[in-house]
Amino acid sequence: MDLPALSAYGTVAAAAGQIISAIAVVLSLLYLARQLSQNTQALRVATYQADVSTSVAILGALYTSADLAELQVRAHTDPASLSPADTMRWDNYMLVAFRHLDSLFYQYRIGSLEPDLWHGYEGAFTNRLRHEVWVKWFEANRSAFSPALQVLVRERREVLEGTRPQAGALPEQVR
Repeated sequence: MDLPALSAYGTVAAAAGQIISAIAVVLSLLYLARQLSQNTQALRVATYQADVSTSVAILGALYTSADLAELQVRAHTDPASLSPADTMRWDNYMLVAFRHLDSLFYQYRIGSLEPDLWHGYEGAFTNRLRHEVWVKWFEANRSAFSPALQVLVRERREVLEGTRPQAGALPEQVR
């Protein structure tokens, strides 16, 4: 084989090698993208399952303990009747409930919680805000929660009071 033919063969072989390498890189990237998508979906499922477990744990205390259920009834109907110990238990229950809501709202805002799932949580939460004891507790403890949750609570209360039209999924100041 003469030198020019060998040089042309080397150039073709090098070009073919680059094309094969480029194809391999593209296939690797496609594979990684698919894996990332599957991992993201698995993470969302795990996050939702953790959210449901937390919700069940919070609510489970009410339906498995007559004492705590009675405490909630008294907190709703006659908060002044709560003993100092009951007030502490109620405060801790409310802190856990609103902290869970704050977490759910954060997950929704960053896209980890699907809009239809947030809608269900938000509906249950808005129903709780129909009870003045929940609103008063939150107002007294609002600094313990994110500014976004503070806006959400305010806007949902305004909707319930009829001073604001039905709010969207995200409070105006959070959009």
